[in-house]
Amino acid sequence: MDIVKVVEVSASSEKGFDDAIKSCINKIAQTVGNTDAVYVKDFKYI
Repeated sequence: MDIVKVVEVSASSEKGFDDAIKSCINKIAQTVGNTDAVYVKDFKYI
């Protein structure tokens, strides 16, 4: 039986969208561990 953990996070960066996503993924990988996939639901450009 597989178990899935869903974590909702928010990230920002002054460098850009890609940097925000990369830093978010790195932080999740360090704290949650065994990360298989990341889904970006939406983004807001200010």
